[in-house]
Amino acid sequence: MPAGLLYCAGFQVTSSASMTATVAGSAATIASGYYMPSMQTSLVYPTPGVAYAGAAYTNFTTAVKTAFDAATATTFTVTFNTTTGLYTISRATTFTLSFSSASDLRLRAALGFTGNKSGANTYTSDVVPAYVCRSEILGRSNVMGQVEPDEIAEETVSDGGEAFVITRKSGEFLMTWQQTMEPRSAVYEWAAYVAASSSSIPWSWQQWFRHTRGTHPFYVNDTLEGEPNGAVYRLTAKGASFRPQRVTADYDDQWVVPFEARWLGRYN
Repeated sequence: MPAGLLYCAGFQVTSSASMTATVAGSAATIASGYYMPSMQTSLVYPTPGVAYAGAAYTNFTTAVKTAFDAATATTFTVTFNTTTGLYTISRATTFTLSFSSASDLRLRAALGFTGNKSGANTYTSDVVPAYVCRSEILGRSNVMGQVEPDEIAEETVSDGGEAFVITRKSGEFLMTWQQTMEPRSAVYEWAAYVAASSSSIPWSWQQWFRHTRGTHPFYVNDTLEGEPNGAVYRLTAKGASFRPQRVTADYDDQWVVPFEARWLGRYN
């Protein structure tokens, strides 16, 4: 598996978009709520000592463990590896995981499994799960930020010729960057499907943008200066469009995926 960066998007589980599974013969249901594959509690807003006060996204691993423990009256361990992007689910004795209904298949995709599981007491994702993209290379290019938005101040002149500036107080920061050298099969949904000849494939960047823009924050595990454990962002309106570009004009299998995002905070 290449040593790329993880882009982990938040997502919502609802009664109409539920996630379920049959675990060791018992029905398990994930509680409705906002989740992220790796949502830590140590997110720090740009102002020192002030925690990010955004939507209440919580760690998906905790929700899975709670549902599986309750369904089976046993104790599970559920972890998400922020290097590989894979989940691991285990308990002391062997158990089965079965997925059949539409809500089952939503959970299967969110956990990165491509089929039912049996005969072991530990299972690790078969592929990088839904809501997660893994970059081809370990690093971002042309990173700019954190910077304040252009429209934070407006200047005008009074009738008497006196210039003055109207500003707004804001802790807002923006960042732009590019994720380069992405293969076509990781960029476009149709190309990913053709390459795998299966619906059980990791998300393409096209799917990731479609899901994230205007809705959910996302985590990137890049260790930029001052961000030893990564940071959380949200796409801006300008950055919400999916507009990949070829690295080389005449070569169709290396692409650049540009980002413009609002910087929400860093992990300690």
